[in-house]
Amino acid sequence: MSPLRPRKPFLGIGIAAIFGILIAEWWPVPLAWASGAAAAFALAALIFPRWWMCCVFSAVAFFSLHEVRHHHSAGGALEGMLRVAPRTASATGVVWAEPSSHTGSRGEKRATFWLKLTSLRLGDDAVPFDGMCLVRWTGAAPEYGDVIGIEGSARALQPMMNPGQFDISEWQRRHGVHFEISARSAGDCTVTAHGHGSRAMKFAISAREWIRKKLELGLSGEPDLTMLIESMVLGLRGETPPEMKGLFQKTGTLHLFAVSGLNVAMLAGIAWYLLKPLRVPRRAAVVIIIPLLCAYALVTGLSASCVRATVMASFILLGQLIGRPAIAMNSLAAAAVAILAWDTEEFFTPGFQLSFALVAFIMGLSGPIARWMEPFGAPDDFIPQEIWTRGERWRVSLWKQIAGTTGVTLSAWVGSFVFMAGYFHLISPVAVFANAVAVPLAFVVLALGLMSLLCGIVSTALAAIVNQANLISAKALLASLALFSKAPGGYVYSEMPDFKRAPACELMSLEVGDGSAIHVRSSGGDWLVDCGGARDYNSTLLPYLRSRGVNRLDGILLTHGDTAHVGGAVLALDDFHPRWIADTIFYSVRSPSRRDIHARLAAAKIGRRYFQRGDEFSLGENATLKVLFPPPEIARTQADDKALVCRIEAAGLRVLLMSDAGFSTERWLMENETDLRADVIVAGWHSRDLSGTADFLALVAPRAVVRSRPPFGVSEERLAERERGVRAIGAEAFHQEHCGAVRIELRGDGVTITPFLGGQIFRSRAR
Repeated sequence: MSPLRPRKPFLGIGIAAIFGILIAEWWPVPLAWASGAAAAFALAALIFPRWWMCCVFSAVAFFSLHEVRHHHSAGGALEGMLRVAPRTASATGVVWAEPSSHTGSRGEKRATFWLKLTSLRLGDDAVPFDGMCLVRWTGAAPEYGDVIGIEGSARALQPMMNPGQFDISEWQRRHGVHFEISARSAGDCTVTAHGHGSRAMKFAISAREWIRKKLELGLSGEPDLTMLIESMVLGLRGETPPEMKGLFQKTGTLHLFAVSGLNVAMLAGIAWYLLKPLRVPRRAAVVIIIPLLCAYALVTGLSASCVRATVMASFILLGQLIGRPAIAMNSLAAAAVAILAWDTEEFFTPGFQLSFALVAFIMGLSGPIARWMEPFGAPDDFIPQEIWTRGERWRVSLWKQIAGTTGVTLSAWVGSFVFMAGYFHLISPVAVFANAVAVPLAFVVLALGLMSLLCGIVSTALAAIVNQANLISAKALLASLALFSKAPGGYVYSEMPDFKRAPACELMSLEVGDGSAIHVRSSGGDWLVDCGGARDYNSTLLPYLRSRGVNRLDGILLTHGDTAHVGGAVLALDDFHPRWIADTIFYSVRSPSRRDIHARLAAAKIGRRYFQRGDEFSLGENATLKVLFPPPEIARTQADDKALVCRIEAAGLRVLLMSDAGFSTERWLMENETDLRADVIVAGWHSRDLSGTADFLALVAPRAVVRSRPPFGVSEERLAERERGVRAIGAEAFHQEHCGAVRIELRGDGVTITPFLGGQIFRSRAR
């Protein structure tokens, strides 16, 4: 560490701070111990003013800060109490973030937002708490700064239920929100006053709305591209189509899609070059640019990525202000220390880790890469520069720019590789080339967006003309990314390495409400049995399959036409290009979802199969799927009574997939199937009839039963009947509304069942 001391003091201090935060995360201690240690080492640093002592004090100080914020917060204590059982709640407070509005399942207006509490009652008890909570509001959404009252149910934030999902609850905890209050009806929600909250934030909201209107002038017929421009200028991403976001993600250019370090650097560069012809002195330019960047961060909603970039840029520019050239790595470390001092939880966000790692790699690698490339474009070394021709000078200058751009993009790709693979499970070699084209186009989009705002002050017609030019730039950007995304081997999703021996067959039953989506993997092949509903696809099924490194599905099997089972199939066709898709022989054109699926299959020329009792296909070596129901002669009216019932067999073990089959299907199987024995049952809920009866369970004799979430309105009698049947045969029950996704592994030595939540691991030897 000693070589860092003379020129990069903040680098050592920053590393020590991160070390202290990590220790505090893993090793909670009493608050008095942490405070006492911080005070003692502060005194030691004053008595022995040495650089190494400053680093030790930094580690202890940040250890104490994180202990207070993470392990000893009042919000965390409330969350622990509400995790035991929800409580009725009555609260008042100020709306502290722009509400996100949506429509409920019955067409009612709903909204979610963060509320800064001024009073809170749980049951009959007043709770002294002035932090924030999440509010699920019913009715027309309030505005930022409104004072509201709400009555409803308070509960701890719901955990992530499936692997691969973004853990929004953990993200909210890191930002000080530990519980939520949900209102049942609009009558429980009242707005009592307006105009409170931060004046700066209210100004930012109104300014952002003004900017949006200027950017939309003349673009009424292009909503998607307009949203793209607004996303790149202001970071507004909520309404952008998922396929557009996916395009940026696949090509490794997602950083262009949000206001981040690149946008801040572009804005600073534009401002610098505009001030240069005006002969503004260097220090005066810095005094102008830093407040401009701060205002930009404010207008974009103080997003974490923009704030981080603004802090980094400000530290680098301050070196110019005080007449000392900034050492980039030292300024980067100083920015990290400042951000972590404000909030130690920032260290655990992917954005913080990616931002600082990316900038560090660019600083460390881009220069050497560019210097290594430059000689390849230079004339013969023995020719003096004084006698170079004009063409040679132009060629050298152009090659130098290419070398610099390549150095930045290549070092950025290397720096982001681990994070992209770890967080997004994506390896994108094409990102090196895509960024070389996309970054200049993004610079044009941002520059034209700023020009539109300046023109909008003078003339709306002129602003509309500039917006039309920006529309062409946005189209060129999307076209180039679409081209790069189609490059062979341009991107691939990859699972994190698992060094355990793969099972003969693995099933993952995802928690998708009262629907079903089961991923089956055997001998390197991947299949889906049902796909969940359309609303669950982007939030649950897609991220899960990407996290498992699935790039193409071998097949999709649809058990019946319930939208909660087949709604996501149409979306899966585009993302995973299955080799075939199978349906029951009782396919009905009355189901809109199934009509859409079969129309898409015909257009894409994807193979179609229709399964019935007796059909069987191989899942790989020593693993098969056999259809037990329905037979072709059966006559039923309800979709649940015609659902496919399948049995997967591998390594001498069996898993019975019952879908939403009810009493009539169970009775038919008992009368017509000679061997119903299975080690595990995975079942849903019939819409009306009983299922999972005691007689059927006794005949199957499973060791474990996995049940999906009961549909809304299921009677207590039906729930109790199922519980009695499972207990009667001594089977282990896994209720997915509590344990989330369930992983079933079939190995030669037995079956292992692992729920995503709760740690209720079940192991059983082969019979």
